[in-house]
Amino acid sequence: MMNKIPLINSYIREQEKGNVEFVLHNNLGIYETSVSKMVAVVKNMLASEDNMSQYYTNIKNMNLKNGTQEVAEYLIRRG
Repeated sequence: MMNKIPLINSYIREQEKGNVEFVLHNNLGIYETSVSKMVAVVKNMLASEDNMSQYYTNIKNMNLKNGTQEVAEYLIRRG
């Protein structure tokens, strides 16, 4: 939603697993478990305009939005 490329190095198992899988499946970001490799990952990403552009295009095409207001309104209606 912020048009930033996610760089994920860890997540809370099962709670965030689906989110990480979504990011990877849709080529929206990078998952690297090794913190020591993250610098190389970022350098590699920044060195390739085409690679960066593809991530940004994929993110934009997802048309993600924050649904907080819709959820709150739904909960209030069900109140």
